[in-house]
This record gives sequence, C-alpha cells and structure tokens, in this order.
Amino acid sequence: MKKIFLNKIDHYLALSEDTQSVATRYWLICLKSHLKVSSTYELGAALLREKRKATKSEVYPPITTRSLYHKEQGQPIKKKETLSKINNLVGEDFDSAGILCHPFWQLIDNMYPTEESINNVLANLPTRYVQALFKEGEYGGLFRKQHVHTKTLDKYERDVNIHSLTFWLAMYIESRFLGGNIDCHRAEYHYLNQLRLLMKGAHLRVMLFALEAHITFLIWDINKARVFSST
Repeated sequence: MKKIFLNKIDHYLALSEDTQSVATRYWLICLKSHLKVSSTYELGAALLREKRKATKSEVYPPITTRSLYHKEQGQPIKKKETLSKINNLVGEDFDSAGILCHPFWQLIDNMYPTEESINNVLANLPTRYVQALFKEGEYGGLFRKQHVHTKTLDKYERDVNIHSLTFWLAMYIESRFLGGNIDCHRAEYHYLNQLRLLMKGAHLRVMLFALEAHITFLIWDINKARVFSST
C-alpha cells in the first residue's frame, strides 16, 4: 500500500509549482475538515495528539504549526516520505493521494489540451462517471461515447463535488477548443456554478478566488497558445 501511495504522489509532484500550490491549500483544508478543526493551530495540535497515539516503533516527521502555516499559504510538499507518514498518522480513511492527485489538478495544469489528455482526465474520475462517458472496446481499452445521455448531464448538474467540477470544466475546454459536442455555454455555466457551490463554505471561500484566478489564466493561456500555433 505504501508503494502504491508513493507512486500516486508522483502525479502531484509532476504538476507545475502554481498548481501544486493550489492543490496543497485544498488538501490542507480537507485535512482540517477531516479532523474537525477550524484553524491551522488546532490542526497542529490534532496531529500532535495523533502522533502521541502512534506506537513507539513508528517514526513520524516533526509536525510544527509553522510548517502547516506554510502549507496553508500554498508551499508545495516536496518529500513523498513526509506526506506518506502524515497520511498514515491521520488514518486510512483520509486519502491524501486521492486529493493531491485528483485528475482536476492535471486538467488545470495543462495549457495544451488534446482529446487524449481530456480523455485521460475523464477516465480517472470515479467509476460511475467513466461508465457514463466511455465504452469498452472489443479487446479492452476505453473509447469515448459519441453522446452523453441528457439524464446523465442533468445528474451531473445536481452533483456538488470535485468530480463533477472536473467533468464540467473538461467539457468546457473540450467544447471551446477541441470541437466537443456539449454546448460550450452550458458547460461554462455549470463549471462556474460547481466551483462556487463547492467552495461556498467559509473555510473554502479563500480557495474560490484562487481557483477562479487559476482557471481564468489557464483558459487565457490555452487560447493564446492556440492563436500562436495557428499563425
């Protein structure tokens, strides 16, 4: 399990520093929510309590409030082993790799999207998304369905989670820049709505502005790159 965790974290470490920073801030907020604390100071105290519960044979890195404040400001996590040990300290029901390596971060880190990169993002969403978007080929492998059922789109409109946000942003990028068959304006409305609903909590509000800015610059960069490539 540890090896799988460390291999997954490679996806996070491969992100640009700007995207790592946003992902790290989001991870810390999720960690606070999981431990039911509201401040970084309380988080440090909660992690210290968990450390004291650990057996003496387990070695965990020093956890300081100062280092947590740095992560709250977006300082990326550079050492896989440190993150692995913190994840083990918190418990198996908190998935640091699932948060830091979510396909959403790969999506917003790519200013040169292609049909293949969009499909890779969508194929790494939870199973129910994959089953609705892809069909299995005769010899295995996944192939995008030509159309997504209207009822499926309606369901994704009602969902409020990072998976649905990823889906709608991917649909927007695909429809605007790659000739996707979902209405661009509908996709834009829903990814913005998902973002605001997902980040409406007081502890997440600061992330709303960071992500809105990050995505705005991403769309601008994609557009600029495509204009330059066509001239």
